[in-house]
Amino acid sequence: MTWLKDMFKAMPQPILVALISVLAVSLLRRLVRDGPAQEDGNRVVRFGSGLRVLSLFLLLAAGFVAYAAAHASPDQRWLAAYVALGFNLGALCLAYVAFGVVIIYDDDHLLYRSPLSGEQRFPWTEITGGGYSGLRGAHYLAFGERNVWISEMMDGSRDLMRFAERKWNERAGGIQEGPENET
Repeated sequence: MTWLKDMFKAMPQPILVALISVLAVSLLRRLVRDGPAQEDGNRVVRFGSGLRVLSLFLLLAAGFVAYAAAHASPDQRWLAAYVALGFNLGALCLAYVAFGVVIIYDDDHLLYRSPLSGEQRFPWTEITGGGYSGLRGAHYLAFGERNVWISEMMDGSRDLMRFAERKWNERAGGIQEGPENET
């Protein structure tokens, strides 16, 4: 096992961080369940426990980053404050999405719920299309002028997209691909 220890000592730190990040995201993607949860006869799509635990860990790490920034040397204080601010905002956004966004659907409606936008109900009869954005790593369903974004990291997202495709086929004849550079 000393060869492994020597390998990590010789590896540049950014490469090691990138390797750990890729492994963590791969593990999180494998933890995503195909089928949605069932609550009161409705199908519920939300972020799974893996992403929720990661967001809690990042919130804790954000506290440590803020603490370290508060104790930075005077010549690095502004840089440390900007790094801490960015890290803390990122951790808060991830926690907001991981714990706050829920999609509930049945045979008649799709309900999108988040703390800032509240509840938005979309009848399946109003679906006008959908697609995938590689930039976001998310599918979207179009209901007129409104899009509902469904992350690949949400439990039940694959089942929701298959269900939406069936609903679209009932109505119009096939989900259309979205632009890959959607922002």
